[in-house]
Amino acid sequence: MFTLRPEREVVRMKRMMMEVVRMMMEVVRMMKRMMMEVVRMMMEVPAEPEPEPDPEPEPEPDPEPDPEPDPDPEPDPDPEPDLDPEPDPEPDPDPEPDPDPEPDPEADPDP
Repeated sequence: MFTLRPEREVVRMKRMMMEVVRMMMEVVRMMKRMMMEVVRMMMEVPAEPEPEPDPEPEPEPDPEPDPEPDPDPEPDPDPEPDLDPEPDPEPDPDPEPDPDPEPDPEADPDP
């Protein structure tokens, strides 16, 4: 690409870099002008006061009212069967004592 002598290549690269810097500075100037124009336009537009929110918003009406309940509902054709139809006989008042009770390891031994 570069067939010139190194000194001339350096000078050429320097000129190219300076041209790039000039173009970038021009872009910055254009952006600054645009931003100033935007600020100017914003200053010209009167500020709209924000509407205050309603203190208590009204609830939205239901789209469809609930249908009236059936005045005479049909009885359940298959009610749950009684799981305990007969009461238990009375428990024995004196159950047989345990023939070999295990000592409670956490219980305090009597002195």
